[in-house]
Amino acid sequence: METVERFKKFTSPDRRTACVNWIGAKAGRGYGVFAIDGKQVYAHRFAYEMAKGPIPYGLEIDHLCRNPACVNPDHLEAVTHAENMRRSTAVAAARASAALIRFCPKGHEYTAENTRMHNGKRSCRKCSAQAAKEYDARNRDVRAAKARDRRAAARQALGMAE
Repeated sequence: METVERFKKFTSPDRRTACVNWIGAKAGRGYGVFAIDGKQVYAHRFAYEMAKGPIPYGLEIDHLCRNPACVNPDHLEAVTHAENMRRSTAVAAARASAALIRFCPKGHEYTAENTRMHNGKRSCRKCSAQAAKEYDARNRDVRAAKARDRRAAARQALGMAE
């Protein structure tokens, strides 16, 4: 049986959404998978390449319909990873949810002066400063104990009484 014919056996059109849903095997997050010559490929990538040609280097396939099981080439677009993430409903939902949080877990308000951004995540400057002070205090005690031990060992090695 030809590959394209075998591929079509695993599809099911949805008149309501115009999606062509993959009903064969699925990988994580609901993406269809399909074997060609013993090699597993994503069904949506295969559908795109059959309809529109090779996926340009550096691009990935975005589901415009937001349905990972859809293999309708009209619902697929080659975009950069950054564009795909910007369009992602999960990313958008996480950003919207984070924007609603106005206070850190310890109750400090996220203001321009009190917020530090690192790798796309925000943190509370007051909490960071407090954690640094606690870390220094813990290490100060450890350093002092080690210094006492070294002095005692040196006195003992020299035969000095304490």
